[in-house]
Amino acid sequence: MLGESDETVNHVLNSQLGDTFSNYADDFLVDLHISDQKAYNNYPLWFKATLYIPDPSNQEKVKDCAKFIKAIFGVVDRIVTLRLSP
Repeated sequence: MLGESDETVNHVLNSQLGDTFSNYADDFLVDLHISDQKAYNNYPLWFKATLYIPDPSNQEKVKDCAKFIKAIFGVVDRIVTLRLSP
């Protein structure tokens, strides 16, 4: 993960989310972009994730993908609580 500071990365990806990303991101994550720079539009905060969704016939992969999607919502929850130090 590339971030402006260690503070932001460590807040957004705590150890539990970091483990989930380490285990599943290679299989399911294509792209993840979080920005407050209005890169795509005029919204003050932007979260964009592109995911690979597995074939529904592979139930094990579908369950793993569901765990990863749940972790992405966890990232969203942590982003909105981020307060940077001066």
